[in-house]
Amino acid sequence: MRRVHRGSTIRVGDSSHVVLRAVFGLLFGAVGFLIGREAYVNVFSIHFSNQWTQVALLVLAPVAGAMIGVLVAPVAQSLFE
Repeated sequence: MRRVHRGSTIRVGDSSHVVLRAVFGLLFGAVGFLIGREAYVNVFSIHFSNQWTQVALLVLAPVAGAMIGVLVAPVAQSLFE
């Protein structure tokens, strides 16, 4: 028995959800990046004297903030809708 797979169709409502999710992802990612950078400047850089730890936290703190912001975006979108 053969099965015919149909391609999925995109409805207009679906594309608006994708655009809204992308906007929320960009917004919360940028805010998370800035919060991570401020956390590095005001919290992490004062307490670590090792140069390698400083360099690692200089990169990892903003990236971790951006990732957390992107992960929070779907929850914020569901509250917005």
